[in-house]
Amino acid sequence: MIFRGMVERELSFALTWQRNAQPIGEAASKLLRWVSGRVGRTIVPHVALSYEELLPSFEKEQVDFAWLPPIVFLKLREKDLARTLLVNQRHGSSTFCAVLAVHSSSRHYALDRLRGARAAWVDPHSATGYVLQRMDLAARRIDPRTTFSEDRFFGSHDAAARAVFEGRSDVLGTFALYEGDRIARAGFSSQGSASEWRVVLRGHEAPSDVLATHTKLDPALAQAVRDALGAAPADPEASPLLRDAFHVDQFAEADEGRYADLAEAIERARKEGLLLHF
Repeated sequence: MIFRGMVERELSFALTWQRNAQPIGEAASKLLRWVSGRVGRTIVPHVALSYEELLPSFEKEQVDFAWLPPIVFLKLREKDLARTLLVNQRHGSSTFCAVLAVHSSSRHYALDRLRGARAAWVDPHSATGYVLQRMDLAARRIDPRTTFSEDRFFGSHDAAARAVFEGRSDVLGTFALYEGDRIARAGFSSQGSASEWRVVLRGHEAPSDVLATHTKLDPALAQAVRDALGAAPADPEASPLLRDAFHVDQFAEADEGRYADLAEAIERARKEGLLLHF
């Protein structure tokens, strides 16, 4: 469906700035232009400097669509500000494992050797870059509040991985996509070879990021954008842009049960005092 009119405002698509990269990469810009052409409305990027910054952007109605990490999506859905359009699939999976990883030469090579390590995290609202690891450690009787000598947030998986790879931090909280016991892709994949990393904890699975729309947007327009992006993986022009911009192979329907389970787990961890920023 093509939407055209005499006077139309630009639509905005929010995404977080992935540190160590341009705020808006060329692939993401081209992909949004491709979607704009399919929908007949101009869609421009809206950059958030942190996960938390996405929340007021929705509250102030500054964005129409967004690529949302699962915890941010849950917070917005609780306020009836966002609804799901699609979720991403990478390597055929709509879930990720939360892991703790170290450089292969690290002295913190096992769970019982984590004390005193400097932790590199992604964001306080990142499921696989902070939150789930805190739960997983506590479940193994390792207190995440006292184990690490330092907790730093780097804003993206790439930036946190680089801090560990360069020796500025010791242990990384990030995601990993497994094919059996083999890691197909991880938050540290851009830093060195796989043999230079050691996973010391393979923990909870988290549901994928969400392609969401503001609840106040015209449902027909939201559906048009959903249809366009849903068709992107099969389009020869859009498919490589989708992979380059978001590392996505396909889109899928959301498994709402997984998001509900994550919300319940977060609430339990918050009550237990494991999540210092909630």
